[in-house]
Formats: sequence, structure tokens, C-alpha cells
Amino acid sequence: MKRELFTGYQSERDLERFEANLCTLCGKKISLLGFCSEASVYDYFRNGMCGPCQQAVYGIDPETFQIAEPFFDEESRTHEVRYNLLTLDDDYIHISQSFANLLYRAMETKEIPYYHMIEHGNQIWLYGEIENAGDHVFFKDKRSTKSDGFGGATLTFPLEDGSMMRLQGPWHSNPDSMKAQTGVDLTKRHLTFSIIARQRLHSRRGEVYNEILGGDDWPVVDEFDFGEKRAKALANNLGEPVGLCTYSVGGSRMGMVKPD
Repeated sequence: MKRELFTGYQSERDLERFEANLCTLCGKKISLLGFCSEASVYDYFRNGMCGPCQQAVYGIDPETFQIAEPFFDEESRTHEVRYNLLTLDDDYIHISQSFANLLYRAMETKEIPYYHMIEHGNQIWLYGEIENAGDHVFFKDKRSTKSDGFGGATLTFPLEDGSMMRLQGPWHSNPDSMKAQTGVDLTKRHLTFSIIARQRLHSRRGEVYNEILGGDDWPVVDEFDFGEKRAKALANNLGEPVGLCTYSVGGSRMGMVKPD
């Protein structure tokens, strides 16, 4: 559960707001791009306050709390950012390791109460009872007596009827394969987060994106390549490549997307 990430001791209302991605103080929707420093990221998990509320409570003046422009380091031949902050304004973002850590914490899987099982010929398919079920699809061939999925380990899955299914060496699969075999469509039930910008620079401490064109305030549930499709549409509309940073439960992808 997301509330388990909340390290501070607060009221039940605060816990409910935190779990719903709302600021515990003002009640507005939390934006991952609204935190001005790494410290504010960790502070969010302590008190659940959004970036603007942190600035108001702690007396931070956003007009004077600035970050230097990126500069080119001749010695390392890389672009660098002088201070390891997350954001400067709506048009500039530095994807530091702390920002990545925040994303992965925001995308941590809630407890899955049970799995749905589908038997198709000699195949067993399982998917979790969770909003982003597309990230939790498993497969096992009944005919296989020694499967190597998960290193050959035996996994236990709680089922909808309250029973437990133990499978030796099941494979973590994907919605496309399951849809092709069973007709069950989970292709729009992946958890992703994307940022699209005109310019992408390299930094020794992360990625720098200038002139933000689009993206998410919080991880969304949609197709696995939802971010890539939006980036491709923007690149085609502009007639030029755009930078893309996209995260999923399985990892991240960063690069340029060219127009057709």
C-alpha cells in the first residue's frame, strides 16, 4: 500500500490524502515536478506536503531559490548542473538519482490480494487483481516438469477463490502474449511516467531536459509505450526530434524520438 511509504506519524485524513496523491496540507494533487530540491523529495514522504506548501511552511522564496544554468564541462566533455536539484521551473528538469528513487517509490506495487487464473490448453496464465495488472502477468506450461522461470523457484499465488497455487519456475510474461493466447486484454494496464522535452542533455549526475513539451504529474495507467506514442506524435507535429524520459515498473528508457 502507498500509505506504507509515509514515514511520518499523521492523522488518518493525512494518510488518506497521501495514498490518493493529494497534498496533506492544501489537498491539491501532487506533481512530481513540483519539488524544488532533493531534500523536498524526502520531506514529502515524511509529511506528505506538496512543493508549494513546503515553500510556504518553511519560508522558501521560489523567486530566489534558483539553480544555475547548465554548463559544458570541457574536461569531461559533458553538460553539468551546478546543484543537484530536481527542477528549476516548468520548462527545465534535472532527472537526478533522487528523482528516479522518488519515481520508483511512487510506483511501488500495492499488495495484490489475489490473482486471476486462466487455463488455456496446456497453459496457465495468472494476472494480479490490481489497477496495473499488465505489469503482473505470469505464465506456466503444464507440460514442463522443470521450468527455469525465476531461477526455477516455486512461487505461491493466492487465487480469487481463496486457495493457493504453487507453480515451479513460472515466467513473468506480458499482456500482448496473454491476449494472443487467451483474448484477455490488459495492454492498457501498465504503470508509466513520462517527460517529453525539446532538448535532452547529459549530466554526470543524471539527465537534463529543457523546454518541457508534455508529460505526467504522477505515474499513470495506460499502454506500456504510452510515453513513446505521445513523443512520436509531438515529434511528427514539430518536424524535429524530441527528448523522452519514461519510467515503468520494469525500468527506465531515455533517448531521442525522431519524427517519421
